[in-house]
Amino acid sequence: MKSTSCSKLVSIGSIINPNPDKIIRAKGGKMAEIFVAHSRRDEDIKNFFSNIFAGLAVIGRFVEFEGFTTPPAAYIEERIKAAKALFVLLGPHVQELLHTQNWISWEAGMTRGLSHQARKDIWVFELLDRWCEVPIPYLDHYVIYDQSREAISYIKSIVLSYDDSGVLPATLLGAGIGGAAGASIGATAEQRQEGRGAARAEGALFGAIAGAAVSTLITNPSRNRPVGTSITCPNPDCRASFQMHTTLDVFPCPVCRQWMWLQWNLPPPPER
Repeated sequence: MKSTSCSKLVSIGSIINPNPDKIIRAKGGKMAEIFVAHSRRDEDIKNFFSNIFAGLAVIGRFVEFEGFTTPPAAYIEERIKAAKALFVLLGPHVQELLHTQNWISWEAGMTRGLSHQARKDIWVFELLDRWCEVPIPYLDHYVIYDQSREAISYIKSIVLSYDDSGVLPATLLGAGIGGAAGASIGATAEQRQEGRGAARAEGALFGAIAGAAVSTLITNPSRNRPVGTSITCPNPDCRASFQMHTTLDVFPCPVCRQWMWLQWNLPPPPER
């Protein structure tokens, strides 16, 4: 991806989502949110992602913008548990500030330590040519990006894949339609044999379950989530596995920070 200036992007700073807990979708229900681990001193990176979140129906949880009850660790843990995913934004000040490094490592470790049912995806974002030598021990996805329109579109697709606001209404609608159709089938069966109420109820139940399942599958936003390429670090002392999102041939492992080289477009093997 070609690097371009982000000077035309509007910086909204501290006004982004000033009180996310009170932001309610017009049709009811709270918006999904993503917890963003970062350094507030990396203002260009912070504002770049703030602008992406600002136009979408997903809250970017930048803790520094909010007032919270101390101690901060308890509040951060609460917000991470409520989030759909964790975004880690690496930048120069993450590397310079030991305090920030400790917090980000704790946030990533706490996220990974959640129970399997509550597990969140961990995305590490690193700006091209502004490498940060801070290892992140836990992650699922590694995105190397610039600030081009293509990168903005790609990151937006990641964020939107956690917008589940349409899943519940579609599930309820599908259950209602399926239940009605199932009841109709049950009514046909009851005409052939006795037990009218049981046949109709069983048909409605089966239809509701099937309708809800199909609607949930169709509207699940994760179906459109970028997958990336499965990578395992070749460093024998690391061997971390994650999904890589880049077209670069050379990049650092986000876990051990050792550089690796990949040849994406290998020629086909010779015919025998």
